[in-house]
Amino acid sequence: MEEKKDIRVLYIEDNEGHARLFVKGLKREGGFCVDRVAEPEAGLKMAKETSPGYDAVVVDYCLPGRNGLEVIKDIMSWNNPPATIMVTALGSEETAVDAMQAGAGNYVVKDVHSHYLALIPTVIRDAVRKRKMENDKKAVERELRRLNALLKAEQEAINSGILVVGLDAKVLRYNKRFLEIWEIPEGLVNEGDDSKLLSFVADSLSDWDTFIKQVEYLYQHPEEKRIGDIVELKSGRMLSRNTGPVRLENGEIIGRLWNFEDVTERKRQDVLIQNMAFYDYLTGLPNRRTFYDRLSVSLSDAKRNKQTLSVVFIDLDRFKQVNDTLGHEIGDKVLIAVTRAMKGHLRESDSLARIGGDEFVLLLPRIDKVEDVHRVAAKFLDTFSRPITIDGHEITIGISMGAVFYPKDGDNPEALVRNADYIMYQAKQHGGNNIKIL
Repeated sequence: MEEKKDIRVLYIEDNEGHARLFVKGLKREGGFCVDRVAEPEAGLKMAKETSPGYDAVVVDYCLPGRNGLEVIKDIMSWNNPPATIMVTALGSEETAVDAMQAGAGNYVVKDVHSHYLALIPTVIRDAVRKRKMENDKKAVERELRRLNALLKAEQEAINSGILVVGLDAKVLRYNKRFLEIWEIPEGLVNEGDDSKLLSFVADSLSDWDTFIKQVEYLYQHPEEKRIGDIVELKSGRMLSRNTGPVRLENGEIIGRLWNFEDVTERKRQDVLIQNMAFYDYLTGLPNRRTFYDRLSVSLSDAKRNKQTLSVVFIDLDRFKQVNDTLGHEIGDKVLIAVTRAMKGHLRESDSLARIGGDEFVLLLPRIDKVEDVHRVAAKFLDTFSRPITIDGHEITIGISMGAVFYPKDGDNPEALVRNADYIMYQAKQHGGNNIKIL
């Protein structure tokens, strides 16, 4: 289970005055743990060797020996690099483009009155979220490649079921794997009558009519080939079917080859892989990636139809206490119960996602007025003001919510979620178990 931790920041800056103001500002903001180093080489060494690693590295453009762009390029060459942010007094468009091309998650210009320092906490949080999403995506892609490689190796090691039928509908050849896949008695296949085999398997098929029509068509068209047809059985098993003509050396067709492979486990793995990429493993809710995709689609729809939508950032108030006192197993059950309770108050068109340990985000499309969000929030607050019972423990969680609206509070997914998170944090600062609307 994830727990909220301070964001670990390394600041590479050789100017003592700027460094002192930067560190002081983040400490005053809270939620950050900051280290500072003056030399770029020392900073790279510290960023690479410190364990646990930094969430973000903030780099000044002007450094002794090499500039900040070179430092960022070095960091971005690592596996799973931290978020990188460039700060500079050189406010040119060219420098900004160079920073982004180097891989910086954001770019901040120092102003003479140091107003930029007020932006730094939000910029760092945003860059860290973006980098985590990118690193998580790479991790999922690596796992998909690993699973695909395993599946391929398994498939190559498994023999297919083979049946060869002559033009006179007599069985010419088969292997034991064919009998195993279809659960056919060997005595029956030895009779050599394909029509008897078809009659035997009829009751095991989910869609006999479609199956037999395809078989009859293929027998009537001896030169026809088919690859990758899926045959579903009533038992839930799925067979991949390939078929084509059997020819002599002179090209004469003497029959048809049927090749069957049980792909049930492969299909299950496909579902597992799909879930890994798009859904939270514990609650079954959409994950961050899927939520952003759905929000993008809803925004396009809202823009086209001149509608309003709302994004609500939700944080459980006392979840860390549950984990610390009752353990992660109870914590997991709490998350599942909370998810079930929230979903019970939503419309079919609403979309709830889990994006962190105890963080959820809710999309409410086609909102007519602010009161619509208040109505949903009131149901949540009422539900979680009462204790829930998990394995004999009465647990009162409480939630804090921050709600924003398109188009008033943002016109893209990142801005809306970021602003909703900020407003939720303000609600939590006022004691939790409430909602604040921007």
